[in-house]
Order: sequence, then C-alpha cells, then structure tokens
Amino acid sequence: MPPSLQTERGLLDAAGMLEVAAAIGGRLSREAIWHGERCNWIGSQIGAGERGEPVEFLTALDATLYEGTSGVALFLAELHRLTGDSDARRTALGAIRQALSAAPLEGRGLYSGTPGVAVATARVGRLLSEEGLEESARELVPSFTQPTSDDEELDLLNGTAGTILALLALDRVHGDAGLLEVAVSLGDELVGAAVQEDDGAISWPSPGAAGIALALIELADVSGERRFSQAAEAGFDYERSTFNPSEGNWPDLRELYPTSNPDEPGYATFWCHGGPGIALSRLTAFERLGAPRWRSEAEAGLAAARTTVERGLRHGGSNYSLCHGLAGNAEILADGARVLGGSWKRWRTAAVEAATVGVERHGAEGPWPGGAGAREGMGLMLGIAGTGYFFLRAAGAPVPSLLRPDPTFVGD
Repeated sequence: MPPSLQTERGLLDAAGMLEVAAAIGGRLSREAIWHGERCNWIGSQIGAGERGEPVEFLTALDATLYEGTSGVALFLAELHRLTGDSDARRTALGAIRQALSAAPLEGRGLYSGTPGVAVATARVGRLLSEEGLEESARELVPSFTQPTSDDEELDLLNGTAGTILALLALDRVHGDAGLLEVAVSLGDELVGAAVQEDDGAISWPSPGAAGIALALIELADVSGERRFSQAAEAGFDYERSTFNPSEGNWPDLRELYPTSNPDEPGYATFWCHGGPGIALSRLTAFERLGAPRWRSEAEAGLAAARTTVERGLRHGGSNYSLCHGLAGNAEILADGARVLGGSWKRWRTAAVEAATVGVERHGAEGPWPGGAGAREGMGLMLGIAGTGYFFLRAAGAPVPSLLRPDPTFVGD
C-alpha cells in the first residue's frame, strides 16, 4: 500500500480513500469509448446459457443503473463534486447522454429499468449543475407510470417496488404532487397483488418480500398512509416464517437453474439475496416503525453479513462489488452498526477495514475483481464504478446509499 494511503493505525484515512476513488475514476475516464458527445465501455456481464445457467460475456454496457452507463455516470458525478476532477465531469456527462439515448427501457425496476435511469439523470444533473438533465429525467416519468401489467415484476431490483422509490425521490425534488399520487396508486397495486396466508401474513409472487416491504415502508412514511406499512409488516411476517435458525439465514427462493430442487434451498449472503439485504429492510423498519422485533431480525441478517465480511478480510478471494461482494457486505455491516450501536459498534469501521484490505491486495488502481464471475467489470453494482462509489462512502463523503436508497436519494 502506498505510504500516502495509510494512517498510523494502518487503516486508510478519508484522504486515502478519496485517492483510491479518484484512481478508479481516472481509469473509467481513460477507458471510455467515445462517439460524439456520448461514451460507453466494454464490460463483463452475466447472461443465461442454454440451461439457464449463468454465462459470462463481454459487451457494451446497457443504460441501467445496475451495470450500465447511468450507474457509471452517477459515480463519476459524485467524484467530480468531491474532487473537482474535470475528466470525471466530462465522462459523467458522456455516460448519462448515452443512457438517455437508449431510454426508455423495458423494465420498471429501480436498478434495471427506466426509473433508475431517471433517478440517476436527476442526481447527475444536480451534482453537475446541468438543469437540462433534471428536465430530461422528468420527461422519462410517463414511460414508467402506467398501471402494472399482470406479467410485470414487483420487486425493488426489477419491478414496481423500485418504481415507487424512484417516484418518491423525484417527487421530493420536483415538488410535483402528481408523482406521489402515482406512487400511492402503485402501492395499492402492490398490496392488491399480495397473496394472503392463513396466519395473516402476506407474500408476493416474487423471490422474497424484503425489497417490496422496504418500498412500502418509505411510501407510508411519505404519504402518511398506514396501510402500506401494515402490508410491509405482514410481508415481514411471511419472511420470518421461512427463516432457518440452524443456517442463521433466510433461504434463497430463486430457481437459479431449471433443475433446482425446491426441497433443498440455498442460502445466499448478498445484498441482492439473503441475510445482508434483508437486514437493510429491517433497519429501515426499525428506524421508521420502531418495533423491537425489527431490530432482532436486522441483527440476524447482520450476523450473516458479519460472517461473510470476516471471511473476506481474513482469507481474501472476495470480489469488491456492491451487489454481492465484500464491498457491499462491509457497507451493510457498517450501516447496521451505525443504526443499532451496542455490541455492533465494533463494526462501524467495517467498510474502512474492507477498503484497506482491498488496496493491500489489489492496489489503488486494481484490477478489482467484480461480481461478474470475479472478472473486473465497469458498472455500478457489479464493477469498478461501484467499487469507487464504495470508497467514497467509506471515506464518510455525503454520498447517498445505493444499497438502502430512500426518498432523499436525488437531493433535497
């Protein structure tokens, strides 16, 4: 590790972490492929093979927040705001223009669809003082505010729950009550799509309830409509019934392969699936609703994240993606320690420790193993843009969470 990146305790300080983020941003700026005023990257992504198995391939980035150019633009814009890097600003603008040229997208999720592009565009516009981008974000709204179709996904990543969070964030900055009305309408659609269980719990035709419930809690908080938080709590009740104490985790209910055996579920420890991501939904419930049971369930999810982080810090081999890597789990653990305190206080430095270990193993400029088959990618949730974003947050910079987004995401 370069001496300038170390403190006397051996951990990176804030200046050192910003230095690493700037190095990653510099790589993204240098490796961008330009066409006029737009730019893109070639990156490693994961698709489905003949049997549905994950297959890695190289391709130009799409427009999504998850692994596309709008996500890269978001990181570079945040970096410019903190460092004044002119190359980061220029490249952020090129990347968001590329995303807008492909929008609207088919999906309605926050991370995989048009709502994410709109939120990223509005945030980039604010960070770079480009008012035209904020208007471009507003113009995308009609493309994802139609009633939900029967075959549409409902979750945070890909569906209606993500649309609700995007609308709440855009409503906060545009001051347009119409957006909140649409969010409430979509919330009612989510509640109506729930399956009632015999014990009063509810579930959705989706692999897990945590992300849907998180969106409903935020909607209840903004709208004042308690029916949404009640539905979220009933969804948590269903999820609680699936918890396996011997695993200390909730089962991964996805059918990852056509031959998956539903009688022998797996147990993931990622943001996208498993205990760490579920912990974040319970932290939001604990902060907004205050019931002690949400604290205990958050602690169960954080314990799964802690085990994964301890293993990654000790033995290596971890990728540094936000979605399902050491960076994401360490940030979740640090977030939980901040909210819960008590015996969790020791882990408030989890992100700093992971950042320090990452630089020791990979150097400031990487290569950084990512979430697409451990190969380095470019995007936000699976690649180095997200790794750079992780370093910004670990440094304590006022950068909104990508893992637990809330209505303040775009800005006040």
